[in-house]
Amino acid sequence: MRDAAPTAQGGDIVQGRAIGRFLVARGANVVFVGGHRFSPRHWDAAILFNLSVMPSTALAADTCKRHRVPYVVFPVFWDLASVIPKEHLRALSWTLPAGSVRRDGLRRINSALAEIRSGTLDRSRACLLVALGRGLMRQVVENAMVVCPNSVAEMGHLASYLGVAADKRWLVVRNGIWPSEIPDALPWERRRREILCVGGLSPRKNSLTLVRAAAESGLPLRIVGVNMAQPDAYGRKVARIATSTTRFEPPRAYSEVLGLLATTRAHAQVGFVETPGLATLEALAAGASAVVASTPVVLEYLPKGVCTVDPSSVRSVALGLRTALDEPPAGGMAEHVKATYDWDIVLRPLAHALGLAS
Repeated sequence: MRDAAPTAQGGDIVQGRAIGRFLVARGANVVFVGGHRFSPRHWDAAILFNLSVMPSTALAADTCKRHRVPYVVFPVFWDLASVIPKEHLRALSWTLPAGSVRRDGLRRINSALAEIRSGTLDRSRACLLVALGRGLMRQVVENAMVVCPNSVAEMGHLASYLGVAADKRWLVVRNGIWPSEIPDALPWERRRREILCVGGLSPRKNSLTLVRAAAESGLPLRIVGVNMAQPDAYGRKVARIATSTTRFEPPRAYSEVLGLLATTRAHAQVGFVETPGLATLEALAAGASAVVASTPVVLEYLPKGVCTVDPSSVRSVALGLRTALDEPPAGGMAEHVKATYDWDIVLRPLAHALGLAS
């Protein structure tokens, strides 16, 4: 499994930790590794994450294939450029990942040459470091024992993107939470009147629209998980439009984040393509209101009981933020999320696919 060190950040890292914990509880011996320099010789199976992290995922898949170790892949993938409105593409320009292919390709070539010189990789495997396009992703998926998108919407999108059929190896495994770790919720009237957003600044999270909506409306926004000491071009663009009502804070420990979610009135995640996000599910379980995008994947998880907004409209996002600040969450929402998205429930199909007791 992908490296899940306590200091690592990212939703798929949290998901990896949860899967590891779930499998250990069912008698599996789980080892976390990072990158592609590992030997799976004595493994029964491997679990790989994130097709967007190419070619690292491809190299890991190739290692498993060469050692005849079956692997499960959690794609965590959506073609970002295909879902962002054209006006956003023009505004973001080269800060989009899709616009940095040439620079990224050059970096991969230099990395491949360095690995060949050091003897770490032979020439044939080093070629994976510079391979671009969908063919490499398709190869990873086609050689997988099981493919686990986090939603039906992601499954359809990935299959269409790769030009393949979602066959019987494809198994939707949803995101989840640990209900026992959600702290007791503070009464609504005693909560901080602010919108919390957990996660960094990125086009995927639609941070530009979120910050602009808060700034133009004068609403208090607190984004936790931002390294403003070394912001990228997109982060600088977001910071330029922020006003004094928006605060950027560095990453916090997981327990601290849960504490914040249990004491704030609202959490916002208005990304163009993401699932509701682990933080959104945790926020709802902790009694906060949630502002989410009206995308198919989000509506699949949360068809009602949340403030749904058009992610391409600053006005719509601003209205959703204000509503979430002024109105408590729907009755029974916290209990519904805990009962529906418990990791012990959503991961049962994976345990069955791996031949473990569910």
